[in-house]
Amino acid sequence: MSLALAPNTRKSYLKTVKDFEEFRQDYGLPNVSPVPYDHIAKYCVYSRRRGLAPQTIRSKLAALAYWLKAQGLPDYTNDFRLHKLVTGWSRESHCPADDRQPLTPDILKGLKQIWVQVCSSVYEQRLFHAAALTAFFGALRVSELIPANKKDLSQRALLFSDVTISDQQLRIIVRSSKTDQRGKGSLISLSPCSDADICPVLAITQFRVLRGPTSGYFFCHQNGGPLTKYQFWSITDKALKLLGLGHLKFGTHSFRIGAASTAANLGYAAERIKSLGRWKSDAYKGYVRPVPR
Repeated sequence: MSLALAPNTRKSYLKTVKDFEEFRQDYGLPNVSPVPYDHIAKYCVYSRRRGLAPQTIRSKLAALAYWLKAQGLPDYTNDFRLHKLVTGWSRESHCPADDRQPLTPDILKGLKQIWVQVCSSVYEQRLFHAAALTAFFGALRVSELIPANKKDLSQRALLFSDVTISDQQLRIIVRSSKTDQRGKGSLISLSPCSDADICPVLAITQFRVLRGPTSGYFFCHQNGGPLTKYQFWSITDKALKLLGLGHLKFGTHSFRIGAASTAANLGYAAERIKSLGRWKSDAYKGYVRPVPR
């Protein structure tokens, strides 16, 4: 049953279950099964007193619900009283707005000049430049682009066989994503950009020449090891600070936010923006933000 969950969700759920069991032990609650309602209610209060946001507590309840149902045990996480308790907390506090800034073509152009200062070789410069442009122009989640860590063998991220260039079109197969857990896949096509400094087709072409045709994750180091999420953002964050943007808040999702924000700033229609980021609802609106000047 654990395979029905995305790897990151499974990891998060297991962490919550462990946290819940440690809470029961620390507070002298018996490790009984089925889990009583009051144990779950006390865990919610405990979580709130630790400063967790109501939405985070809801996520913890979802994890406990899955854990209980998977064992065929009664599930009190959806109890009316718990629902009202968390709703009340939501009303007394304001969830902080997502203040991550969008990355833009101008910032990406600036980064091209900075890679030489933060990367150890020409290979690494082209690796980071190609990955950044692909993330932006493809409006990709970083998890769709590169693996979470060196031990990630799920092959959910981009593989060499997923990337092709023909008739000056860069075609990328996204085999699985946060909203495509069954792996139906989707095809992204990118065209050349008039500005060579931020052309994803050119960047991928140049990187692929250095990379060679070996199988495995597409974005990899010269020794064959995968470029990981931590490595990618650690170096990118350092480059942004050298670019003089340390006062702004960026994150790995800033590429996807930047794609939507830039498209809206250029006057793209809603349906075109949704198609760009493979959004099936108006959720894209949460990604459209003022573009930094």
